[in-house]
Amino acid sequence: MRFLRLTILFVFFLQTAVAQQSVKETVQELRETARSFQRQQDYSNAIMVLAKALELQPGNVDVLKDVAYVYYLSGDFAKAAQRILPLTELESADEQIFQIAGSVFKELEEYKIGDRLYKKGLKKFENSGALYSEYGELFWAQQKPTEAIAQWETGMKIDPSYSGNYYHAAKFYFAAGDKSRSIVYGEIFVNLESYSVKSAEIKILLLESYKR
Repeated sequence: MRFLRLTILFVFFLQTAVAQQSVKETVQELRETARSFQRQQDYSNAIMVLAKALELQPGNVDVLKDVAYVYYLSGDFAKAAQRILPLTELESADEQIFQIAGSVFKELEEYKIGDRLYKKGLKKFENSGALYSEYGELFWAQQKPTEAIAQWETGMKIDPSYSGNYYHAAKFYFAAGDKSRSIVYGEIFVNLESYSVKSAEIKILLLESYKR
C-alpha cells in the first residue's frame, strides 16, 4: 500500500512537472511570435499574442516587460508607463526594465520620475554602460549638456565595451568644437559598432572632424 501511494505521488509530480514545462515552452513560443509581429511593426497583434501568454502565466515578468516595451514602440507611452512602473519595484527587476522605464518617462517628459528610476537602476546595476548612456540622454532632453556628458564619460569608464556612450560623447564634442575628443570617441565607437546606422553617422562626423 505504501509503495502504491509513493507511486501515485511520483506520477502526480511527474505530470505536474511536464505540464509546467509545456506551459513554459508555450509562453516562450508566444513571446517569439510577438517579437515577429513587433519587427513588422504590427503592435496590435504583438499585444494580443502577449495577452495569451499572460493567460497562461499571469505573473511572468518577462512577458509583462515585453508588453510594456511593445506599448513604448507603438508610441502609447501612457500604457507603457502603467505596465513598466510596477516592475521597477520588484526585487527581480533587471537592467532592461529600468532601461524601458527610463525611456518611457523621458518620452512623457516626466523627468523627475525618469531621474529617480535611472538612479535606482544604477544603484542596482552600477556597471551598466547602457543605463549611463540613457541617463545622459535624459539630461540631454532637458537641455542639460554638462550633466549629460558627465553620465556618458562615467559610462565609458565603468563599461568600456559598451558603444553607446562613445556615440553620444563623439557627437557632444563635435558640436562643442572639440574635434580631437570627437575623433577619439568616434573612432572607438566605429570599432565597437561597425555596421549600423549610427556607425554611418559617426563616420561622416569623423570625416568632418579630420577635415577641420
